[in-house]
Amino acid sequence: MLPQESMQSGGSQRQDESGEEQTLLNRDEQFHLWIENIADIITVFKADGTIFYQSASITRLLGWAVEERVGQNIFTNPITHPDDIQAQQAFLIDAINNPDKVVTSTFRLLRKDGTFCYIEAIARNLLHHPLVQGIVSTYRDITERMELEKRKEEFIRAASHELRAPITNLKGHTQVLKMMLADHDAMEEPVEYLSIMDKQIDRLTRLINDLLDVTKIRASMMDYKDTLFEVDPFVRDLVILLQHNSSHHTLRFSGESHATLCADKDRLAQVIINLVMNAIKYSPRGRPIDITVTAEDDRVLIRVRDYGKGIPELYLQRIFERFYRVPDTDNDNRSGLGIGLYVAREIVARHHGEIQVESQPGEGSTFTVALPINT
Repeated sequence: MLPQESMQSGGSQRQDESGEEQTLLNRDEQFHLWIENIADIITVFKADGTIFYQSASITRLLGWAVEERVGQNIFTNPITHPDDIQAQQAFLIDAINNPDKVVTSTFRLLRKDGTFCYIEAIARNLLHHPLVQGIVSTYRDITERMELEKRKEEFIRAASHELRAPITNLKGHTQVLKMMLADHDAMEEPVEYLSIMDKQIDRLTRLINDLLDVTKIRASMMDYKDTLFEVDPFVRDLVILLQHNSSHHTLRFSGESHATLCADKDRLAQVIINLVMNAIKYSPRGRPIDITVTAEDDRVLIRVRDYGKGIPELYLQRIFERFYRVPDTDNDNRSGLGIGLYVAREIVARHHGEIQVESQPGEGSTFTVALPINT
């Protein structure tokens, strides 16, 4: 190669390298602009909770300058609402202990003007990644959503209270009419109609009570009155009572635990009634419902099994969510608000127990309530 050609080749190579470097710089600047102008706050923590990166969105959403928060430790100098500090710290600890797991939480953060806003936080532990070496978290302002949710729950609570009085009156008048017709040896048909009305009123009462319980749970106002009672006769009596209200299914009680619980008897009855009524609702006429009680590993297990349509595996993890209903694939239009199982799970959790479900489409479902036995 001639010297002149060599020089031209070398110059061309340097120009190419210079162009690639400029492209990379442009891409870095572009990425930086994306991050700094994203609506959510992006925070990167060290393993000890120290913030070593904070996006500019914190100024727009909370009013704090980036330099006011970088270097701060959320364990020792948080801007979290006092009632939510434990939730935020548990959120970070969960991320620290579970690499690559996506963890979520909701808590309130302090704005610089002294007000608080609700934050939905999502984090992932990338401490092991050599280019990150931190826990990456995004904070989204959900204050407006939470306020709307609060207004909705206040409406539900007010409406439920307003409905209680007329429903109670209807119940009373229905029972009086049934007694009057019975005293006068009336035809069976009117009495049957009143019995149907009575059952529908009971169903409506349960729906109203469930709605009220949802608002109480959300406001941490659920009331409990614990007493000591024997489990086996308690469940057996409930099954007998529920059998009187179900003429199309046979409720079969079996097993024994010889266990005693210190718990809210009425709340646990609410759980069992909900499970049995669901089993009845989703079982064809004539199919039995099995309710069993056993003791195992210092726990009492109450199982409710039906032989109905079952629940597809896709929906099993969501059926305990508030207002969630399994999609109606059979067009059977079964009613319900999707709150009974949510309330049941909360009641069982309060008693330090757990509720689980096993199901196979076409074979039915088994719900198991496990509660620690008092010793």
